[in-house]
Order: sequence, then C-alpha cells, then structure tokens
Amino acid sequence: MTTTTTTKKTLFPAPSCTPLPDKDGFQVSIRVDYVRLAAYFFFWTFVILAWFLRKTMDEPMLAAGVGGIEPAARQGCGPFNRDNDTTYWATNDFDLSYGKGFTFEQNHLTEAFGFPNVCTNWDYDYSRTWSNYYFPLFEYFVVTYIMLNTIQDYVLYKKGHIQKWVMHLDIFLTVVCMFCAILFRGIFVYRAYEQTRHHTFGFLTLQIALMIIAIQNTITVINSRQYYPPIKLLDTPEKVSRLAKWYLFPNLIISAVKIFATFYIVAGLNPDHPGYGPLFYRRPMFGMVFGQIIDFIWMVFNAGLPAVIAYIRGKYEDPIVITFTPPKCETNACTTSESTPLNRP
Repeated sequence: MTTTTTTKKTLFPAPSCTPLPDKDGFQVSIRVDYVRLAAYFFFWTFVILAWFLRKTMDEPMLAAGVGGIEPAARQGCGPFNRDNDTTYWATNDFDLSYGKGFTFEQNHLTEAFGFPNVCTNWDYDYSRTWSNYYFPLFEYFVVTYIMLNTIQDYVLYKKGHIQKWVMHLDIFLTVVCMFCAILFRGIFVYRAYEQTRHHTFGFLTLQIALMIIAIQNTITVINSRQYYPPIKLLDTPEKVSRLAKWYLFPNLIISAVKIFATFYIVAGLNPDHPGYGPLFYRRPMFGMVFGQIIDFIWMVFNAGLPAVIAYIRGKYEDPIVITFTPPKCETNACTTSESTPLNRP
C-alpha cells in the first residue's frame, strides 16, 4: 500500500527565469552612525522648511488678524485668543484683544516661556500643517538608528568588547528611548496656543530620548575601549574616554536643567499659570533670558555636536552587515515530503 504525506511548507514550481548569482541570499552593509547623521540632516532641513513656511505664510496671517486674512467668524478663536479677561489664555503681556493681529515676537510660547524656542517655527497653521509631511523622515531615521545602534552594541558584546551589564542596560534604555522618540510627534497633535502642556510633552520625550542616546554611546565607547588612530585627538582609548566624558557630563547637567524646566511646564507646576515656564527661565542675562541660554547650549550638545560625532564614528567604524537568506528549498523539485511513498511489507 502507498500513502502520501503533505508538507506544510510553501512550495514553488521550477524557476521560469534564470536565477541570479546571489540567489542564495544577499547582504546589506550599513554604517550605523551615518543613519544617525541622516536623522540630523532631516531634522535641520525640517527646521529650515518650517522657518520658511512660518516667514512666508504664517507671519502675514498672524499680523493681519481677523478681518485681514482670517474670516470674522474666527474672532477670538485659534491663535487670536488673547484678551484682557484671560478667559482662553492665561495672560496678555502684549496687550492684545480678540481678533487682533500680532507679530511673531508676540507668539504664545514667548509669552508662556519667556523666549521663542525652535518649536515656535511650526506652531501655527501653515508651517504646522505642511512641515508635518516632512517630519516622518526625521522620525523614521531616528527610530531606525536607535534599533541599529543596539544591534551594533550586541555584536560588540558577542565579540567580547563590552561587558554583559552594559548590554542589559543598553537593551532596557533602547526600549525607553524608542518609545520617547516616537512620542515627539505629539507636537503636531496638540496646538501650542490651545494645549501648551500637551504640546510641550512631545518635546519633553525627545529630550529624554536624546539624553539616553548620549548615555548609551558614551558607556559603549568607554567600556569597549575603542579608538580612532587616524585622528590625533582620538588615537588612544584614554583620549576617547576623556573626550566622551567631557561631552557627556556637561550635557547631563544642561539636559537636567532643560528637562526639569520642561517637566515643570508639562506638569503645570507654575502656581499662577499652569503650563507656563518656571520663573528662573525669565531671568534676564547677557541680553537674553536664562531659559534662552539654556536652550541654546542644549541645542549645541544635542543637535550640533552629535552630528559631528556621528560623522566620525560613521567614517571610521566598521559597518554592520545584515544577511538575508531565502528558504533552502524553494521548489517542489527539491523536496520529497509532498508525495513520499510509504511501502509496507
């Protein structure tokens, strides 16, 4: 008696085209920190795009107010919500009235925080709407980098270059970091002039994500004792470790102040106007306010220097190689499991 068995695998007929030389699989070589560098490229071009849209489209609309570009039906609505009775906005430092136009220097976050941060470039209708289409390029590259960076660290761990505790910490921080990076898009979900605290929460999570990336990378380069012979300042493990610490510790200090102030806003801790910045942010200093100085230094450490670091590491570190292989058996010509005779005596 002859019995047949049926395989649970997917089968294909014999190939109708000539197989390629790499039919058994292919490899993709990725320089991880070039992915990070691309993320910063898309961030800064996103800022430039938002700035251009704000200058050419938002500012004329805001200056005209209701009765200009805006219809009268929006009297007191949207960005024109400030008045001396402070019903819809907590303060009215610029002495505006419902429907009255205002300059960019009189924007809502300047009134709430004491200075205009980078987010004010995409806070109003046109810049917020159109830059949102470009934003995912930054977001996707950041998340991809976070994932690939952890994979690269795992390879170092498998080769014995970093210790087990570093890898465990790395995996935990990666989960938190990726979650925080994704939440940054909340800046587009909530309008700054309607829900300031919710809007600022997205920026808070980005600050946490960038701080985590700085911590992860510093621990990795110190623990692995990697160095870069072509660069005189980085040609020994000791020099790399020293510069990494010089970057991380001031960054942690400035990030701690920045994160505290942002959390203060998000948590509504201002006793007079919940959602406004702390009082020390408004203290005049060197022709600016203290919060503006903190914001500038933070941008240097988290949106400027990391791009330089990414370029150096991307150029001199070995890429990771990802190998893709198809199933070993692709056609029914190379399997005997679909119709195999079972001969019994």
